[in-house]
Amino acid sequence: MSIANLNPKISVLLPCLNAERTIAFAIKSILQQTESSWELLILNDGSKDATETIAKSYSDPRIRVFSRQPTGGLASGLNYLLSESKGQWIARMDQDDYAFPWRLEEQKRYLEEHLEVDLLATGVLMIGKHNDVLARFPVFETHEEITAKPEEGFLLPHPTWMGKRSWFLHWGYQNGCKTEDQELLYRAYRSSRYACLRKVCLAYSQADLTVRKRLLRRWEFLESIFRKKPGYKALAQKSFTWAYKSCIDLIFFGTGQGETLLKLWGTPADPNDFVSWSQLKQDLGIL
Repeated sequence: MSIANLNPKISVLLPCLNAERTIAFAIKSILQQTESSWELLILNDGSKDATETIAKSYSDPRIRVFSRQPTGGLASGLNYLLSESKGQWIARMDQDDYAFPWRLEEQKRYLEEHLEVDLLATGVLMIGKHNDVLARFPVFETHEEITAKPEEGFLLPHPTWMGKRSWFLHWGYQNGCKTEDQELLYRAYRSSRYACLRKVCLAYSQADLTVRKRLLRRWEFLESIFRKKPGYKALAQKSFTWAYKSCIDLIFFGTGQGETLLKLWGTPADPNDFVSWSQLKQDLGIL
């Protein structure tokens, strides 16, 4: 094992649950990164399928696989992998998302050039259930733009995060919270600096997104804010905003038009996005 492998610049955290259909593609997308100084920490978090077998089939020494039964939830899994990590920078990855080859290199370069930034996200392509491009995820680039309406949430896609190890260790994820990313961003934003690259660095699967998941995430985040700010009057108005958004979700997702809503909400993909996604699918073997 080389010195670079013993002291990786980047630790990629990948908890997974019953991911046998997609985990190989996610792993391959990290193996194909132009940045080589990384470790990939995979947690098989209570899977009942072949997830662990697939993850352990890779011989690259930069990949480390952990397992626990039963599942402890995403927030707990991320905290566990964080405690096992070695990198200067901590990156996130989901089991059904795929990083473009330049992702880690682009984020590491930006963070090294902008030391005031604690957490960096990137542009993403939202991918539908038939592996087709839907749209780009909207991007707010600066901390001020990202945090302009904190009670309405933060447009900072979780699977694209990369940030300072010290920041993650200081704030951590709240165990048991199902809106772990939004809760963390809300808790930390006054004392942190966030940023987002406009460049697309991740293909973000929306195949398993359901109206139930959308609604639960909305209301659990709102509930977490109420717990932090009991009696906060401004939240009454935000509740109406979230109720309106929930009604829109119900209409579109409830009638099987969820992908149409994502296209309307997102920003149009450009021709290069389609070319890049087609090449990534070919490289990863996605049909």
